[in-house]
Amino acid sequence: MDKLFVFSRGEPVEKDGPLVRIYSPDLLTNTKGVCGRPADAGCGADQWEQRDKESTERLLESARQRLRLWNIGEAQIAELEKTRKPQELMTLHSPFKGIVQNLGWTGTAGDARGSFG
Repeated sequence: MDKLFVFSRGEPVEKDGPLVRIYSPDLLTNTKGVCGRPADAGCGADQWEQRDKESTERLLESARQRLRLWNIGEAQIAELEKTRKPQELMTLHSPFKGIVQNLGWTGTAGDARGSFG
């Protein structure tokens, strides 16, 4: 965890508001999966055999799905695809407006010894 945006129980959060910025080697690998496709995978279709295009699309959709499992939003995934720049840090956003019930983190931001619990 790199940075917390929510600090205590009872704190209000807005839909799509930032919760936490994280670093994970697995997350970095998944952002590379979205960004690392061939530059013309969506264009110049005549240059790709159908089999290669389908394989590339399956790999891309798999990388998208892994990011969704991290609760990375569709807008963030689209931005990764647009910029084609893998991100070492990603901010997780609240899926809805509400009140924090439990942080589930012991330790401080940037403290590798902390844990979710």
